[in-house]
Amino acid sequence: MDRRRFVIISVVAITANLFVAPASFFQNRYLDDVRGYTGGGIALFTLSTATPASLGLIVGGRIAEIVGRRAILAICMPLSTLLVVGFFSVDGSTMWMLALVGGLLAGAAYPAFTVYRTELFPTGNRGRANGYVTALSLAGSSVGLLLVGGLVHRGWSYGQAMLVVGIGQLVAAAIAYIFYPETAHLELEQINPIDQRPASAGAAVGPSAHGTEERRDG
Repeated sequence: MDRRRFVIISVVAITANLFVAPASFFQNRYLDDVRGYTGGGIALFTLSTATPASLGLIVGGRIAEIVGRRAILAICMPLSTLLVVGFFSVDGSTMWMLALVGGLLAGAAYPAFTVYRTELFPTGNRGRANGYVTALSLAGSSVGLLLVGGLVHRGWSYGQAMLVVGIGQLVAAAIAYIFYPETAHLELEQINPIDQRPASAGAAVGPSAHGTEERRDG
């Protein structure tokens, strides 16, 4: 396993989930406690803002293959973070719009964000590496949830608490842009040379076996 790649991806996973988990978990509580939404209002808000955001997955995946994955991470992750923090700070139609656009941008970044976990590890270590990274991601999520919950309990607003953990998302975007290799338009064997099989191995076996058969026939 390439330890440098593993460390970089793990740090990105931890810092990103410091923000992603609380933003998702505390949305309904914020709408209920602060904005006074009913259960039906929360359901309508979620369907109206989250469902269109799924289009970001399709568009983002396509753009990442054309312009590059690092570029879309560097643009979409910071912008979506700022918009989601804004959602926790305002009311009315502006809140709905921020949630919608923030979700679209987050969805656009998701394909490029997750594909690196597969591409940057060779076949023999891919499953093990992803297991470790997933566990570290959950640890980052837990820290983010505890931090936001503790800050809100101490009297901080949701917007202020989300801004604190949002720094982790910005750090993740910066690390991904600076240290991640650009993998668009590359084969897995090019990204992980260890997965390449020597062409001479197969060629050497063929003639040897064929020659043996000829000698036996003679």
